[in-house]
Amino acid sequence: MISVVCFDLDGTLCDYQQSSKTSRMKKMRHAITKCEGLKIGQLAS
Repeated sequence: MISVVCFDLDGTLCDYQQSSKTSRMKKMRHAITKCEGLKIGQLAS
């Protein structure tokens, strides 16, 4: 009988790098729309 199933989610089943990058870009775009004169090149990724 199987009592426990474990998954390694460190990139094995989910692409965390892409979702993390997408989240950062959304935050940066939001900041740019809120801060007049701010350019995307001024933000560190």
